Amino acid sequence: MFEMFFAEAKRIDVFPLPRTHRCINILEVCFHRQLGERELQLIHMGQYLKERGHVVLSIAAAGSPLEHRLQEADLPVEPIATAGLMGVPRTVWRLANLIRNSHADVVRVHRPGDLIPAILAKKLAGFGKVVWQVQPGDIPDLSRAYRSWWLSQVDAILVPTRQLASQIREAWPHASVPLFHLPPGVDLRRFYPNAILRDTWREYYGIQPHEVVIGMAVSSAEWHPHVLFLEAAALVSRKLPGLRFVLLLETETPSHQHVERLRTRVFQQGLQEMVVVCRQERERYEQTNVFDVFIQLGTGDIFPRRLLEAMACGAVPIGSNSGCIPEIIEHNRNGLLVPPDNAPALANAMFKLAGDAGKRKRLAREARQMVEVRFNLMHHLEQLEHICYEILKI
Repeated sequence: MFEMFFAEAKRIDVFPLPRTHRCINILEVCFHRQLGERELQLIHMGQYLKERGHVVLSIAAAGSPLEHRLQEADLPVEPIATAGLMGVPRTVWRLANLIRNSHADVVRVHRPGDLIPAILAKKLAGFGKVVWQVQPGDIPDLSRAYRSWWLSQVDAILVPTRQLASQIREAWPHASVPLFHLPPGVDLRRFYPNAILRDTWREYYGIQPHEVVIGMAVSSAEWHPHVLFLEAAALVSRKLPGLRFVLLLETETPSHQHVERLRTRVFQQGLQEMVVVCRQERERYEQTNVFDVFIQLGTGDIFPRRLLEAMACGAVPIGSNSGCIPEIIEHNRNGLLVPPDNAPALANAMFKLAGDAGKRKRLAREARQMVEVRFNLMHHLEQLEHICYEILKI
């Protein structure tokens, strides 16, 4: 039943953009052995940077899911064995050779555990700029002396939010490393309101056209937001009929234990006829179109990209007024903000949106426009290029 929109999905695969500078040789370093949000974004950004004419080589742990996914995406990848007593020295030596052989301009690190191998490899290679793509959960609890040395070896830090930039400056007030604000980008060619996708996935999940769909993305790393969501869903469903709730598992292969735990909680709240628990299938932009309202409670250790993608697809966001979410959602303009850890307040926000189609339409329009202006992938790529040229002084 998905063939009806395959032609459209294929048509938007090309991303031709004019460039005025020379190509950049980028080494993407990520030895994490699980396929998380950062690894998926590394793959997607590699495809976009390749389309822009840059040379991107990814370094992954041998045998990791990231290595396999990069190969499936037809992106260059060099696997490195990192296990064993000699894992770190061999990793550093191999990485240094790759920096030299690829003439890497930029060595971009996506997880803090990979910073030290990248810094040491850069010293061995004798050139290259180490850039840390930091996320909210990456600020390590290190001693002040070691922290100062470590930061002095990084050539630049990229931060997705202004709040995180302030945290870094407060933690390391004397650090001289350049700090660049780089908001993430959403591919608006894929993430946009699509009536065909909306109707197809609703039919697939057994959701009626007139029902209002409220949902959130489920991470196995965070349990409390899902509990709050279900508590609020139970409260609002007693007041307003015609609602359906969707819990979208972020991982493609969620653990059986995690799924059963979710379903048990759904049953305890008496929502088994109203909640759909589903895993990520096919491309993300397809299932994202199913939502009328999207909930983001907390941000975990990474920037809430799912929230931006849902807004781009026409969903109205409800988020907690903590962390970086207020940098995205402006209350009563492009969504609603609620206090954290407050199920009645969340239920009240759900009720306001579910019962007012006019308000949903207005806020959805503003949310989409905000993503177009501030979180456009094209702007993100241009900013990233500008930052790299600034670091390299091209």
